[in-house]
Amino acid sequence: MANFDKDNKEKDSKLKEDDWFEKEDNYDSKENKNDPDPEDEPIKIEEKKNIDKKADHEEKPVKAEKKEKPKEEKPVKVEKDKIKISKTKMWQGISTALAVLLLISIFTGGFKTSPVGKATSVLDGDGFSAVILNDERCSSCDTTQLISQLSQTFPDLEINEMDYSEEEAKDIYESAELSALPAVLFTDSIKDKEGYANVENYLIESGDYLSLRIGAAFDPEAEICDNEVDDTGNGKVDCEDPDCSGVWKCMEKKEIPEVEAFVMSHCPYGTQIEKGLIPVIELLGNKADIQIRFCDYAMHGEKELDEQVRQYCIQEEQNDKYLDYLKCFLKDGDSETCVEETEIDKTKLSTCIGITDAKYKVTENFEDKSTWKGNFPTFNIFKEEVEEYGVRGSPTLVINGVTASTGRDPASLLDAVCTGFKEKPEECDEELSSANPSAGFGFEESDSATTATCG
Repeated sequence: MANFDKDNKEKDSKLKEDDWFEKEDNYDSKENKNDPDPEDEPIKIEEKKNIDKKADHEEKPVKAEKKEKPKEEKPVKVEKDKIKISKTKMWQGISTALAVLLLISIFTGGFKTSPVGKATSVLDGDGFSAVILNDERCSSCDTTQLISQLSQTFPDLEINEMDYSEEEAKDIYESAELSALPAVLFTDSIKDKEGYANVENYLIESGDYLSLRIGAAFDPEAEICDNEVDDTGNGKVDCEDPDCSGVWKCMEKKEIPEVEAFVMSHCPYGTQIEKGLIPVIELLGNKADIQIRFCDYAMHGEKELDEQVRQYCIQEEQNDKYLDYLKCFLKDGDSETCVEETEIDKTKLSTCIGITDAKYKVTENFEDKSTWKGNFPTFNIFKEEVEEYGVRGSPTLVINGVTASTGRDPASLLDAVCTGFKEKPEECDEELSSANPSAGFGFEESDSATTATCG
């Protein structure tokens, strides 16, 4: 292929004060430092009880008008054992945003939470308080980091956590005119606080309250599609309920699930999910059809186009050696060494590369920038599938023709793949690692999960 004239060097991720973004750039390899940043997206909670629900509507902040003080509410009794917030990964972005606000406001100190069973009305009284409404049924609604950052931004803030199962929480949900959880609600008293200017653009009027805009997406009044409970009381459970139409876990089940992971070969988040999938592929063998596909554009230059054609050809003509080659490549991206170590037939590989390049016009399109998608050259081998599934970036996981939402650790990926079986094999009961592979090259583990993508 022609030489690539420019490296796709990217600017470091920067969080603007007027946006709420989720980013992940803590990967170590030298190669990754030049990778483009993932596409900025508003922070969102993507599933209800591990269910994908892309409700990413940008909310415009509305200038708060003075309102009368909220009416006296009944005393709140928050039972400790009912405040159960599941671990998740989606709050990393909002924590980062609040951390930036901390640097601006230079606040220090701890926070106060209401004692369990405290007999005072929520958001009433002389103190500065907020209420966090959540739902213990939501697996992606962890507010731990959010609470920590809020408490540091507003040291004198008294935080009342309430679960939707409480009647008073339902009353507040209704009076605040909410449509999703979690919700962080303040009264007008926040306007008198020194840190108000830092969060003003993220507050919107919500009934009698001011709600912090965090992209909540969990509907507590809808059916949860995988808990074996009739949440709506209509006599229909999980996928039988109309609320679950289109939810990926309610996909058509197959004897042999068809799994396609769309990546860019040098995208750090693409390599991350590949490392998570390898143990699943090795465990399930031919009981599941798991394939590595490629997006229809390349963000990492000519080297990525070359590598994707190479991997495509290995899969097509020497598939029995592909997994070994992929494991080798994911160590440090040294394809030449990996071809040698895995004993790939170079003659067959070279012939296939030439035919594939000509068929899909890989080099031709690289040299003709009028064919590019924005600033990036096209890669059309899987263009049809990309368009069919609506693939936008790397990685995108498709199971039985439906885009799935899951973690990138082996355990989460095994659970997602096994969801596609008509009858789950015994391998689905195996316990794989729940540790998150690091983004980029190398087989280290990461302390935190990410939903970041390239694209």
